[in-house]
Amino acid sequence: MERFKNKLAIVVGATTIFGVAIVGELVNNGLKVLGLDTNIELLEKLALELEHSNGTFQYFIADLNKENEIINMINWIQENIGAIHILIYNSSTPTQTNLTQGQTEDWRTIFDRNVISLNTLTSRILKNMMENDVHGHIINISAVLENKGSRNINNIVNEIINTLTGSFRDELKNSGLKIKITVIFKLSVRFVADVNDPMVTQRNTELMPTLKCKDIVNAIIFILSMSSRVQVNNFLHTTNFYN
Repeated sequence: MERFKNKLAIVVGATTIFGVAIVGELVNNGLKVLGLDTNIELLEKLALELEHSNGTFQYFIADLNKENEIINMINWIQENIGAIHILIYNSSTPTQTNLTQGQTEDWRTIFDRNVISLNTLTSRILKNMMENDVHGHIINISAVLENKGSRNINNIVNEIINTLTGSFRDELKNSGLKIKITVIFKLSVRFVADVNDPMVTQRNTELMPTLKCKDIVNAIIFILSMSSRVQVNNFLHTTNFYN
């Protein structure tokens, strides 16, 4: 992590349960962190909590479903901060809709949020990295509640994220750019601590071990700490629920 000290990391979904933990760990490791979210109250609270940390924390309000807001954010970063070294996309969100009874608007929302926004933001940030000639790292965190191999809309989106990440990786490799890209899969995870969540039945709540924030944070630190010679393509983070 030493090579990223005082470098800029962008964390999407900074006020989520995992986002807060990720931001805190990166700031404590001496990084400059820019949190992206739409909840200004939680962002301000997070900024106060991290005021005396080893690194620094700033935030930017942006709706990633709107390309013009992404462009404005990237321009602001370039003018006020400079090079981006890390992007952690922590905004993938599951849905309770399905393919046979779901509504078109539900499908459009999940693909806009988890696929289109990810692609748009990644391509814009890669442009910043290339222009500043940095050896950056992009980490996409999937949102999966079901067993790997289960065919439902959440896992379909997860597979698209994996394919999209791999395609970016291939293009970077073919271009000779020293920018890494990794996807973290959260398998069998009740990542929203809400027993009223319609996706989590009482039985599942009792049986399913909860993946802790620290588990994801440790995975990210592990990936970022790898030598420049090592590329971690996929990181499957699971519990022993299916063992």
